[in-house]
Amino acid sequence: MISQEDLQELLSLDVGESVVTSLYLDVDTSQQSNEPIKKQVRALLKEGGVGSDDAAAIEQYLDLTYDWSKPGLAIFSCDDQAFFRSYPSAISFRNRVR
Repeated sequence: MISQEDLQELLSLDVGESVVTSLYLDVDTSQQSNEPIKKQVRALLKEGGVGSDDAAAIEQYLDLTYDWSKPGLAIFSCDDQAFFRSYPSAISFRNRVR
């Protein structure tokens, strides 16, 4: 769950000319297993032109860290600034990358 403090951190993030990847996901494993979800994520990242370092960090997070207990997930990543935040959500999102 994203808190007011988390939101303020995101709003005040100054990355200069760098790009922040924001990824919103439906990770509801009651609908499908996590492997098809990860495949969809890889396709989204490729389609969205996400840099290889950010894409690798996101994929690694899903492979090794995320516990898959919540149906929604928002990820914000900026490799240039060594910034990576994830926010599991009780509500799933429509899959999209920005």
